[in-house]
Amino acid sequence: MKTIFKLILVLSVVFSLASCQKDSDKQDGLKKPNKIEYDKGGKDQKDVNPTPPSKPVEQLLNEKIEEVINIIGNDYTVYVASDSKEEVVTFLFNKKDGFFQSISSDYLLGMKDVEKNYPKKLVIYKTSKLQKHYINKKNINIFDKNEKFRDKIVEAFLKIDTKRPVKIISLSEVDSEY
Repeated sequence: MKTIFKLILVLSVVFSLASCQKDSDKQDGLKKPNKIEYDKGGKDQKDVNPTPPSKPVEQLLNEKIEEVINIIGNDYTVYVASDSKEEVVTFLFNKKDGFFQSISSDYLLGMKDVEKNYPKKLVIYKTSKLQKHYINKKNINIFDKNEKFRDKIVEAFLKIDTKRPVKIISLSEVDSEY
């Protein structure tokens, strides 16, 4: 009988100590570390590898505009197509006009096919010759968040690889293919 009382006494002391420890942990705001915290030595992932804050889209866009203008200068135009499953958005960019669209830009001048022929080159067009072929030219305010295709245009423009060699296409090359 004495052994049963001793066992009950020992068990009650153990349970009361465990209960006190849980209460103490709650009061101190302590918690048992999970496996990830334990493996990392209790440090948060952010503390281990801090990532630099990302730049705002406007800043990235301005930097890309500067890069492109440094390549094309004042006299050339870049044609860009944004392909997605839903639709294809085509637009042009030059220093004088900024971003714009024209019905003639792809269909009549076959620009998309020209770019397919030169996949590893940045294809540009002489602006003065290209302007004669614009049909329903519409300027695009790329900084207006309400612009219909703004996000697609920004995404496509930011993807321009300015490290590629430049291929200047004359309109006579385009005309000879069609």
